[in-house]
Amino acid sequence: MGRSRLVEGAFNVNKELELNLYRLLSEITQKRDEAVAANLAKSRFLASVSHDLSQPMQALTLNLNTLQKLLVRKADGSDTQRLIEDNLASLQHSVQYLNSMFEALVNLSRLDGSVLTIANEYQEIDTLFKNLEYEYLKIAQEEHLKFELSVPQNFNQYQVKTDIHLLERLLRNLITNAIRYTPKGGIRLAARLAGDSLDIRVVDTGWGVPVEMRARIFEEFFQIRSPLVREKNVGMGLGLFIAKRLCTLLDSSLRLSTHSGLGSTFYFRLPMKVVTSRRRLRRPL
Repeated sequence: MGRSRLVEGAFNVNKELELNLYRLLSEITQKRDEAVAANLAKSRFLASVSHDLSQPMQALTLNLNTLQKLLVRKADGSDTQRLIEDNLASLQHSVQYLNSMFEALVNLSRLDGSVLTIANEYQEIDTLFKNLEYEYLKIAQEEHLKFELSVPQNFNQYQVKTDIHLLERLLRNLITNAIRYTPKGGIRLAARLAGDSLDIRVVDTGWGVPVEMRARIFEEFFQIRSPLVREKNVGMGLGLFIAKRLCTLLDSSLRLSTHSGLGSTFYFRLPMKVVTSRRRLRRPL
């Protein structure tokens, strides 16, 4: 009897060791796969950056050479003036493109470096939404698009649990992405009540995300190449990846609803509460 218990105990110990070994091997395999995926992502990144940086750098060189020749010739006339204006506009575009790429890299490094101080607390976001409307209304109009803001009545009476700076970066990424992939129509920044949460959405009337690309849309350095995309605004494929990371830092989840040819909606939810208005105390006369 005692011997059978010893055998049974040894069997159980051996089984537990096998399970622990299996878990350890699974964890090691997962870490290895993550490392391989990270290396592949970095390889894609280097290939993407080398390609994307080469174009504006070549444009800078060509335009600078052209301007130099024009200045040496000191030619006059409307044709020369037009050439100078065209080259200056091209230079400005190249510099803006390079700045946007470096800004994306800085944002990515901040997320990966864990240097962010996150302050998730209940606060009003009415002012943030109005500021975004004011800014992106002009940007959308320059692209011949509409920009709309849709929020509940008395929006300033609602407080959302969030880090206001991370939320602003998140919304800017989503709105910028929507403008980039919307050839006509418009973009809407919307907020609506959903129980004790606030449902925040960025809706566009673009051409949508193809079915075969939806699983990869939030991947690092992934881009949708299309003749419908505004070439001057093409980025590095980091916008939605950073947006998803920011959403995770805000204890939420970024989701996508899209139909080919009918546009896309990126949305997430944040905890919300109603703020009761405080009575103002009268000062004694």
